[in-house]
Amino acid sequence: MLRRRLVLCGALLAVMAGTPLQATLLVVVYTSDGYWIGADSARSSHGKRVETVCKVHETRFGLLLKSGASQGTTTAGETYSTDKEVETVLKVSTNAEEVKANLRSRFKEDIEEELTYFVNDLAVGSHQKLGESPIPTPIPDPLISALQRTVLLFEPDAANRLGEVLHVVPRSDPWADQITWPRMYRYWAPAILNWHPIDDLKPHTTDPSSGTTVTFPESVRMFGIPFQYTKPDEWVRSHPREALLDMLEEANRLEPEEVGPPYVIVHVTRGKGPAQQIQWI
Repeated sequence: MLRRRLVLCGALLAVMAGTPLQATLLVVVYTSDGYWIGADSARSSHGKRVETVCKVHETRFGLLLKSGASQGTTTAGETYSTDKEVETVLKVSTNAEEVKANLRSRFKEDIEEELTYFVNDLAVGSHQKLGESPIPTPIPDPLISALQRTVLLFEPDAANRLGEVLHVVPRSDPWADQITWPRMYRYWAPAILNWHPIDDLKPHTTDPSSGTTVTFPESVRMFGIPFQYTKPDEWVRSHPREALLDMLEEANRLEPEEVGPPYVIVHVTRGKGPAQQIQWI
């Protein structure tokens, strides 16, 4: 048990020091004619900006936004690009339902493989056995923040044209039937939000770094690095472009190494049926 615990702590330090962590603010503002999307372009590692990337992508299945680490680690310790992984899923999928199913299973397997690598215990061996193996320590909060994956998809011809979100996170749950001490935990990666309508979410969420609840106006949804935003909802709906820029700049002020320009703002105007107009600003 001691060896496993020490390996987990050492791996945590390694991922925090060397891997580009979640450094993204994705914002959706719903208006009477459709919706607006805002995103920053920063990626950072260990408190320093390491690259600039566009996080809003126009695909054959609709607009796609990805939040989370830009690199993953296999059970064997090999690193890979999570951005290229999503690109591959988009290429091999024939329709949007396949995209959603493939991303859900891919993210779950990715996170469980990474947890298996961090645990580094022969009793676990492969990620398929991860959920069957008692672990003596819960997953550290920074590791949860570093490994979680979030993706937003806006399908123009879907039943819900206002977008869906998938949120997969690592979890450590106490073994329900445990009667011995110390407490043991089960590691796994459930889809906390399994392709849920974005507009159906409440205008509040939990800050992953502090665990506190943050709220924002009724028409706003935040993902990645959320923060408290108190401007009136009426003003946000009337001035969506200014509101998105204000939120992105405020996030940059609060987390200058995590969220930064250039900013991407997209306005999607809905028409009848699947018709829509996309304006990049």
